[in-house]
Amino acid sequence: MQKPTPPNPTLRSQREGRDLFTEFLVDLHRNSVCTEELVEKIRHCIERYGVCEDSAASSCRVSAKDFARWKQERQDLEARFVAAREAFEERMLERIRNFRPKTSSKRKSASRVLGRPFRTVPASNINSGL
Repeated sequence: MQKPTPPNPTLRSQREGRDLFTEFLVDLHRNSVCTEELVEKIRHCIERYGVCEDSAASSCRVSAKDFARWKQERQDLEARFVAAREAFEERMLERIRNFRPKTSSKRKSASRVLGRPFRTVPASNINSGL
């Protein structure tokens, strides 16, 4: 009687290899449960960076389909995101209102080289435009 031959480890189908696809699937996992922590992260993205709601949700790894479902189920989310958007807009307007051009010696010397007089804008002209 002959002994069974062990499998040849050089054959690709018989040797065990790394499973790279499983790691890829784990990375694609998206959050489908609406937690207060995720909602706060999305609100923070909108308030800090001014991105739209869908972009903020996708940056927090929430699919557009789940995000739309969350907004239908919870009516308070829309108000929170609108408030975050308004806070971002107000912060940007405040930066524009408080903008003051810097007067540096480099700008003055550059204006001398170009042959143009150096002028600063009076504060009354800046504030009257807004």
